[in-house]
Amino acid sequence: MAEVCRDIDKGLANLQAAINRLNNRVNELDKRLKKLENNDKSNDGNDNSDLEKRVKKLEKDLPELGGVVKDLIEDISDLIEASRNHSATSETNQEIFKTIIELFIN
Repeated sequence: MAEVCRDIDKGLANLQAAINRLNNRVNELDKRLKKLENNDKSNDGNDNSDLEKRVKKLEKDLPELGGVVKDLIEDISDLIEASRNHSATSETNQEIFKTIIELFIN
């Protein structure tokens, strides 16, 4: 049971790390967007090529990151299911052992 818990903890840690990376990327993009907005206000030029490149990169990276998060969620679901199966098997084994002990005692 402890091993299953460690696997679940590891999966949750991986998920949290992926979420943190995603949050950091979003925060960085927000900072860059604000900087670009400030630059646009101070400049009369309408050169958005740098922003367009960043948006294209973001459009490419987000689905990839979504796939990683989806895989992590699936892995955690598998670990939870394994934990439930382990618990059920453990309970059955305890009942069998209890019955055997009762037979020897009585």
